Amino acid sequence: MRQVGIAALLLAVLLGAVVFSPRIAAENTLLNGTLHNFAHGPVFGLIALVILFGLRGQVRFVAQPLVRQYVLVFALTAFLGLATEVAQRFTGRDASLDDLVTDLLGAAGFLLLFAAFDSSRRAIARKARAALVAVGFLALCALCWPVVLTIHAYADRARAFPVIADFTRGVGLPFIIARNARVDIVPLPRQWAVAEAERALRIQLHGTRWPGIRIAEPAPDWTGYDHLAIELVNPNSFELAISMRIDDRHHNDSYEDRYNATFRLAPLARTTIRIALEDIEAAPRDRKLDLRNVARVLMFRREALREETFYLVRVELECCDGQPLKQAVFPPVNRQP
Repeated sequence: MRQVGIAALLLAVLLGAVVFSPRIAAENTLLNGTLHNFAHGPVFGLIALVILFGLRGQVRFVAQPLVRQYVLVFALTAFLGLATEVAQRFTGRDASLDDLVTDLLGAAGFLLLFAAFDSSRRAIARKARAALVAVGFLALCALCWPVVLTIHAYADRARAFPVIADFTRGVGLPFIIARNARVDIVPLPRQWAVAEAERALRIQLHGTRWPGIRIAEPAPDWTGYDHLAIELVNPNSFELAISMRIDDRHHNDSYEDRYNATFRLAPLARTTIRIALEDIEAAPRDRKLDLRNVARVLMFRREALREETFYLVRVELECCDGQPLKQAVFPPVNRQP
């Protein structure tokens, strides 16, 4: 019974850590969010081993064939993973299928590797042990893969700087966060493409609560450049107004403490918007925007009562002597996204 009690206590601690772990705020980095999600895997791997340890204090369980023991433990761990996702809805967080998959990969990897060296019943054949290690290792590799992709995304964008996003080159997509919008990378329609096989981010807006995208974590230091260039395509037969917002890391969440502007995109046209960095710097009412610590760029509509589509081709910092393109600017709106 002592073994069961210890297992129950450890289980309660681990499950509590999952359910009540701090919520990742929007200001956190992509890497932090990825590592937070990744942590589910090792935690549920430990949960699976704790369940196995506890149940082996029960005579009925020990009498079961070894394979059945592991299947039962995995099933119980999967149930607890599902239960924690449901429970998180009551702590202000959403249930996530991705988190559940991460839980299962962690449990599978830990159980398979432990089983490879589990001689509690009888010696394991060498080939069986090798198979268990191989499959367990693959499960853990799958668990780590999102972290690898995230690190690769940071490295790609660092190499591409001063390009912030270029979807032909595959730079920037992991840092795009959609709100009331569907996004995907597609070939740019031929009438607007300037290069063979040029690709763009298609953004399909819908809804009344500031539909659009956020480019998170652009390279923060914009000093030494003159303009932010944003290439957009409006494929619609009507003019489309796109609002821009740029924050730094000191932003206090007020409308007056950031750069705000709205640009009209001509119908059926490709447009390059060039925003002078001195205008961005001077935008906050009571201070200068810190160009060494830029935090995010947002593009959005106040509302999209019907589905509205536009393409984002490129976002890049430029050094140039030319004048920025003139764009019609809407009066600032009174509400903020």
